[in-house]
Amino acid sequence: MEGGVEWQGPWVRAQGLRGGTTLESRRGCRGLRQGETSMGLGRNGAEKWRSGEGAAGGISEGGGCESTTDRRRQRIVGGIAGIQRAREKYCVAALSWAGLLPELQALILSRLEVADYLRFGAVCRSWCSTVAERPCLPKPQIPWRMLSDSTRDPDTRRFFSRPDQKMYKIHLPEIHSRLCIGSSEGWLITADELSELHALNPLTGASLALPSVATFFDVAGVVRDSDGRITDYVIGYDNLGEVPYEVEHMRVYYYLKAILDHSSAAVAVIHGEFNNLSFAHAGDESWTALQPPVPRIFWDIIFRKGLLHAMAISGALVVFDLDAPGSPVVVTCVERPHSQKWEQRGCCFNQKYLVESPDGKDLFQVWRDSRWLPVDGNRSRESVLPRDARMTVAFAIFKLDERRNEWSAVKDLGDLALFLGLNHSMALSTREFPELTSSSIYFTDDYRDGTK
Repeated sequence: MEGGVEWQGPWVRAQGLRGGTTLESRRGCRGLRQGETSMGLGRNGAEKWRSGEGAAGGISEGGGCESTTDRRRQRIVGGIAGIQRAREKYCVAALSWAGLLPELQALILSRLEVADYLRFGAVCRSWCSTVAERPCLPKPQIPWRMLSDSTRDPDTRRFFSRPDQKMYKIHLPEIHSRLCIGSSEGWLITADELSELHALNPLTGASLALPSVATFFDVAGVVRDSDGRITDYVIGYDNLGEVPYEVEHMRVYYYLKAILDHSSAAVAVIHGEFNNLSFAHAGDESWTALQPPVPRIFWDIIFRKGLLHAMAISGALVVFDLDAPGSPVVVTCVERPHSQKWEQRGCCFNQKYLVESPDGKDLFQVWRDSRWLPVDGNRSRESVLPRDARMTVAFAIFKLDERRNEWSAVKDLGDLALFLGLNHSMALSTREFPELTSSSIYFTDDYRDGTK
């Protein structure tokens, strides 16, 4: 894409303080060694030698007895000494960076922006090994947006960085042709061609093994062709019995959202025709269904304070403790916010999100009204044309009072900026990130219409 930046470019050029200094130092050491084999002189000494200084000079004007040979010998000795000093300077610089303790390298990694984190491994082999062997997630920062895999290289994904307004391309063959159904804490949750789920950290390359889709409680079985390949999954319904769905249909429509809690290696998924909720820890053999006391159609989930918070389509909140002895338990339930005034205004909130404040003290739920609108601005006609656009027309925000277990409307977010989408929705402080606009909402087009 025009204006994009290929990662190979910055790696080769080692742009920035961390890469440029080290690579130039190593290149300088090699150059000095090559120079020694030819003339045994530093660059300045060689230039002076070529200019004829000493070669054409005989006895000094003062009539001293110093011969031309002695003067040449002194210049050669001085040149060699200069080479040694420069050699020590450059080589020590290279060794001091390449030989930096892994603990210090990890500390540096944890303080880098995402772009510099990726460049870090290109500095030298030692630093590349640190990224591979001691992966450290970068500090909290403005999230990048991953775009669809529409590049010429199917193994490459494009990412848009808001801070520097650039498009980056990252080689990610692990998610080739996969559908992304969620992201959280730097991890991507994707569905492959067989609807199987995978968790990948694109920065560190780490991955988690997740149970098969066939182990969800509502998947009654699989259908295979004569070659043994899976063609359909059979979904069991209480009122319809067992209904087969093609693999591609499952991949696109079965999953609504998935998130990961890095500290416990737990993945939670909203799935199925009725937005059921299940979870699994990395290494589990099957998915575990989460059943609240009252059946709910879930719409969004986040991990907060070690607990799974799940919001129903109505706005009601159910909190699960996945690590409770024996089996998961429901910790608390909070009824939906009062929204009569919004309904009176004709708002139809068809998307809802849970967001935690940066300090972890507050929990918000955000309601979003998005509609198909005619691109010609004529709202009197029904929006049915192919070029009509889905537009967001309103938001409503509510804050949880955890002592009273009730929601209250929020008119101003103060110094917060919210990021909503299929990702683990998040909030950032505009005091820490002044490039963001206070009391604003940044959102993606996460309407699912069957396309990637």
